Amino acid sequence: MNIDLPDPGPAQRARLAWQDAITTSTDIAAEVEKLEADFRERELVYGDRLLCTVLRPRFLSTSELEYITAISEAVQSGIVAALSAIKAAPERYMAMLGEFSDLEADLIRLDYGLSRPDVSVRLDGFYVPGEGIRFVEVSGSLPSMDGYTEELGFAFADTDIFERFQREVGTVASIDISGPVTDSIWAAWTDYSGSAATPTIAVVDWLGGRWADESEFRVFRRRFEAVGMNAVIADPRELEFDGDRLLHAGKPIDIVFRRLIPQHILANPDDAAPLLDAAKANAVCMVNPLFNSVCDRKAIFALLTDPDLDFGMSRTIRKIIDLCVPWTRRVSDTKTTLPSGELGSLLDYCEANRDVLVLKPNYDFGGVDVRLGWHHTLAEWRTALETALSHDYVVQTKIAVPTEEFPTLEASPRPVERHLDTAPFMRSGRFGGILTRLSDNELSNVTAGGSAVPTFIVDGV
Repeated sequence: MNIDLPDPGPAQRARLAWQDAITTSTDIAAEVEKLEADFRERELVYGDRLLCTVLRPRFLSTSELEYITAISEAVQSGIVAALSAIKAAPERYMAMLGEFSDLEADLIRLDYGLSRPDVSVRLDGFYVPGEGIRFVEVSGSLPSMDGYTEELGFAFADTDIFERFQREVGTVASIDISGPVTDSIWAAWTDYSGSAATPTIAVVDWLGGRWADESEFRVFRRRFEAVGMNAVIADPRELEFDGDRLLHAGKPIDIVFRRLIPQHILANPDDAAPLLDAAKANAVCMVNPLFNSVCDRKAIFALLTDPDLDFGMSRTIRKIIDLCVPWTRRVSDTKTTLPSGELGSLLDYCEANRDVLVLKPNYDFGGVDVRLGWHHTLAEWRTALETALSHDYVVQTKIAVPTEEFPTLEASPRPVERHLDTAPFMRSGRFGGILTRLSDNELSNVTAGGSAVPTFIVDGV
């Protein structure tokens, strides 16, 4: 496996060519207005704000894409190895992963009828040209933004700016996202049912709530229908279980494309009872299975970076994980293997090294309560450590967060510097696209106010 660092030159030159395409516009305000209208027509909004607030997509070279693909697939194979071990011996590993309610522990132990649980997940990380990619967490139950990302790409590709840019740079390729999604779901359905019959798939989430990306659900419904599936969007409160089949509006559901997260299910078990009963009876193919809440725990990386646990990984995979997954530990008053490889007090190390450490809740999302040590005084950091010790937190080594300059989505675009992440979508262990989020701080998350852009592949610039 070639993991040499790729050449970022074509992408850097493409950014300059895109800026030229903006500068040569005879009416950039009209082009911006048209793009904004297209975003709204495609429902590329989060609440009442546009998902994309800049006037440029992201560019990667072919070699950068190949590198990110190889690394993400290697890391995902390590995660799957850990998940297999957890599935085989949950009592051993769940205590290492975090706190689980009795109900969640029971759901994790269910037979979900699939040969692998990672039908559709996302690895959240950061790629720094010349340094490589580092992953900080896994989104195993809520791999959102894939439908939005592809639609953003279609919108940018339909602009006059893109046409001028392409004339200048030559071939510009998009990354197929919906194809790998539907392929992995078809494969999961065949794996689960042994049948080639056309399934009915339900995109399930609490509709009308704060976290429901209903416009993205409609994107997926169209994608599923385009490949021949029967598709519906459903609230779990609209479902019924008759003891044999899961039903929506009286019609059987074969596949649940689960967008509701375990925390919300566990907080409302009565409302989710039909879905839970169907899962317990293994009466529906659930993508992803509820088992995947184990890899939503940030502490999954504590298992991967523990030198005493190898999960049968090859030397190559272990080398890549050591390079691309930062040292992570659940916060507790214990001795552990420190980043230096020495055994020492975890709390003493954390207190003495806040400039290179991050504290984050083990089981939350949206950047909630994340503490970047280098932004805090020693007194503030000690208070944060006390909170982490009495709750379920992890500590993780700081990684580099890159920045790029983007033009704003305004009638008179102006340059702004934005932090950006690199979050590959993984479909049954294979690379299936990239989510890129932008932020004016080091926490890149759309729910926390960030923006998103599509990625295009360029060469020969």
